[in-house]
Amino acid sequence: MVVSKQHRKQVMIFNQNALDLFSSILLVVTYGAKLAPIPLNDLVGYWLCMWLLSENILWCGILASKVNLMVVTIERYLKVVHRLLSKKVLQPWVLLSASAFSWVSGFALSIGITLSTTRVVNGVCISYVFWSSPVSIRHRSLLHHRSWVRQWFCYATGHSHATWLHLTSWLRQWFSLH
Repeated sequence: MVVSKQHRKQVMIFNQNALDLFSSILLVVTYGAKLAPIPLNDLVGYWLCMWLLSENILWCGILASKVNLMVVTIERYLKVVHRLLSKKVLQPWVLLSASAFSWVSGFALSIGITLSTTRVVNGVCISYVFWSSPVSIRHRSLLHHRSWVRQWFCYATGHSHATWLHLTSWLRQWFSLH
């Protein structure tokens, strides 16, 4: 995309590629670090546990990728269904802001949960175990459920409406020819 200069036209797709590359590299690094015998007794070991061994930074990229996919869905929906509105609304600064939002939101979603529930106990990194109370567990699982519902609603409505418009347009053309 960079060689053909398409990264300037397709900002959200380029951002999705960058997020996927980031997540893929961190997947290899994270599980490579888990296989290595790293002592976690000092300050460096503590921060390795909090960021790398707990998969925190990996999930930052994955969640940012999911947010970016929702933004891409909305962008494509506007381009297909509301062409005139998309030319007004989807200015370059809006697309760059949406790209930045996907990165920031991915990090914000992962860091809060992971850093508060991960500890180093006797030199072993234990992730997502130390919850403050049963109420916080239910609250966080409810937030997780809502985010899945929100994503599926965004995908389903955007794609079904665009598909319906394409189908009706195709049917009109087909019936006008016959």
